[in-house]
Formats: sequence, structure tokens, C-alpha cells
Amino acid sequence: DLHRRRHSFPTRRSSDLTLNTNGKVYKHNGVSFDEILNLSEPGIDIRTNNDYIVVTALNNVYVLNTSFQQVVHINTSQVAIASVTFSCATVINGIVYIGTNENGILTTQISNPTTFEIIMPDGPIRNNIFRLKKTSSILWATYGGYDASFGANYYFYGVSKYSNQSGWRYIKPELIGAHSLTDIVANPKDENELYISSYYNGLVKIKNDVITLFDQNTNPPNGPENQQ
Repeated sequence: DLHRRRHSFPTRRSSDLTLNTNGKVYKHNGVSFDEILNLSEPGIDIRTNNDYIVVTALNNVYVLNTSFQQVVHINTSQVAIASVTFSCATVINGIVYIGTNENGILTTQISNPTTFEIIMPDGPIRNNIFRLKKTSSILWATYGGYDASFGANYYFYGVSKYSNQSGWRYIKPELIGAHSLTDIVANPKDENELYISSYYNGLVKIKNDVITLFDQNTNPPNGPENQQ
């Protein structure tokens, strides 16, 4: 599948770039293909502009200059602010923009690719919402789910919360420590107290944005239903 993706590089004559399914990038010299980069994993996307070639794999982004020399290499392990995998990337005015599968767009400077920021729209963390719950002044959303046979997914997403006072907020899954959050029940006497089911980790309680995870190891003897 050598011709899976092919891009013409405008600043180099007869420079035809190809991203192979074996995780390697090739340049066509007019007769044959020369390897210029080994991703060590299957490539996902390749893009070019007048200054850079940007190659993306699930866990790596490589930026090459017009001489096909590596300028920047970014690995998912370098991103401390969120757990991410990559989908695509480009460079605009010295800024590397990286699309992720989980947390919007990452940005970093090509001159100092060690500090990252996340760009997200003002809204839910994902478009694919499993359950919405409206209380008197708060809207809650979860992103887990299950199929018709009640086979649950293993999504590790948190909870989105909207109010007129604070706008959209996202309670990170690392704070909750539970997978596949599905159904939501609110305390009718206190809309800031929420109970959310997890198909793998028990029952999650959120009160005033403070999270408690009830499972077989942390449940009190009489069960979470007796908690005040």
C-alpha cells in the first residue's frame, strides 16, 4: 500500500512524499522511493506547507524541514496536562497544532515544544453524549454507554456540567477514577448532589464538585444508600 497517501512538496522540485502503512515516509526521487522517516508505528496523516512536513501517528508527531531533517518530535508521553492520542497535526506561524482523539486541539511552539495548551470549544467535552440530566439550574452529561445487549464500553471520560453562572465545566475522569459512566440521578433536595453509575467501578457520588467513588472496597457496611 505504498501509495496510500501522497503529497507534493511545493518548495522541492519532484519531491513526492508518501506515507506507507508500514510506518515509514518515503520521498520519490523520480525513479524510486527513498525512506526519509521511520515512525515505528502506523502513520495516520501527513501534511505539507512551504516550510514543513508534518507527519502524525497515534502516539507521535514529527515535523521535518524542507531538507527532510527532523525539527520537532512530540510523543504523547510529553503531554502532562491530559491523556491523549493524536489524529492529525499542522504548523501555522510557528505554532504546532495537534488534533487529539480525546481532548480537543493541543498547541505548542515549534521553538519550544515542551509546554502545551488545550484548545476546546465552550461546550461538552464530546459530541457523543450518552446521558443528559437537567436539574433546576444545572445540566449534566456523561459519555459512557452500552449496547442493546447491555455490553458496556470502556470509555474513560468524565462528566460535563453547565450552569448559567459558571458556563461549561469538565470534571476530569482522573478525578473520578471510574470507566463507562452512564446513568445519572440527582438528589431532588440538592441539585449539587449527583449519583452516576459506572459499569466497571461501582457508584460515583458528586457533591459540590467533590467526588466519592463507592465500590466493593470502599462501600460502608450498610451501602452508599445510607450516606448523608
